[in-house]
Amino acid sequence: MSRTTDVSNLVEDIRKNVTSSSKWKDSTECLVVEGDVTYKDDSLSVNVNKRKFDNTILITGYWERNQRNLWTRIFGRKIATAKATSKCGESETIIIDKKK
Repeated sequence: MSRTTDVSNLVEDIRKNVTSSSKWKDSTECLVVEGDVTYKDDSLSVNVNKRKFDNTILITGYWERNQRNLWTRIFGRKIATAKATSKCGESETIIIDKKK
């Protein structure tokens, strides 16, 4: 996927030493960043005006038995497990131990 922005107008204004401004936006499925680039008085500044992080996390809990052999699959101790999956690609599985 190619993400390119034409900045030739901004480059021409810098070469001519003319004040210029241009808006930009970069986005993925989870993060959107917006801002502007300004050239003024021999100074180039990049300003970030907006950052938005959008993520959905799905947490599921379930019981499972140890899977070593047939005996423990049927009669083994139950293990409480929680799994957290995020829309942005992170995933984590946690085994919950009961302390006596």
